[in-house]
Amino acid sequence: MFGKMKARCNFIVLLLGFLAACTRPSQVPETVPELVEGPSQKLVAVDSLMWRQPDSALALLLPWFDSVAVPVEYDRHYAHLLLSELLYKNYCEQANRAELLQAESYFDSLVGQRPPFKGVPVRAGDSKNASQSLAFLAARAHYMDGVGHYERDSLVPACREYLKALEIMEGRFGEKELVGHKALFMAYAFSRLTDVYSDLYLHEQAIYFARHALRCFHRFGSSSAPLYSTARTIITVEPSLFWATPTLSCIVTLRFIKPIWSIKKIVAKRMMH
Repeated sequence: MFGKMKARCNFIVLLLGFLAACTRPSQVPETVPELVEGPSQKLVAVDSLMWRQPDSALALLLPWFDSVAVPVEYDRHYAHLLLSELLYKNYCEQANRAELLQAESYFDSLVGQRPPFKGVPVRAGDSKNASQSLAFLAARAHYMDGVGHYERDSLVPACREYLKALEIMEGRFGEKELVGHKALFMAYAFSRLTDVYSDLYLHEQAIYFARHALRCFHRFGSSSAPLYSTARTIITVEPSLFWATPTLSCIVTLRFIKPIWSIKKIVAKRMMH
């Protein structure tokens, strides 16, 4: 009986050994890189709205500062850049200049890095777009830094910051990429430089930057208020250059002889032809 039991035990051991040999080893699942979410979707929405309706964008942004207890570093600097831009676009004094300068240093430090960017939300395979987005934010921060200097009548530092903004844009984007909001932003920067050099009575330089501003405005297809400022500078400095641009001559003529509410309708009709 003991022999039968021993034989049965040996059989069970052999069976278990056979099953163990036939069982496929468990596979350790591959580690899939986790996609880090991008910047706050609310901030992205504010950024998009800012270019069309800055007043609504500011109303949308302000509650964000109270709703987020401890924002991540990227979002904090991004939000203060947006706040600075929106205060300016809504004709308000820059109330967060210290935070803006911190954002400027932050984005500058990231522009000098190579992917992956430390502390920056980047989706897998999206490092090029992330790099360009950071460059655009850095340029915008320098532009707003220049605005702050200009509002304090510090023309030389303002000029330096505007030029730095353009340097970043031209160094990071190809000609075909400078469209949409990027073209509009560059038109703003060139317009500000036109104003600076006009204030300094350096008309030749003012005309140079005004020409570039007009090209960028045309590329964007804009007839917004900054265009009037640029055109007025050109009409004062070099009328022949201004009147050689029919659309602009139409806009400025209307600017002085028609009420503001009717300009948009007439300009829109003129731009369609």
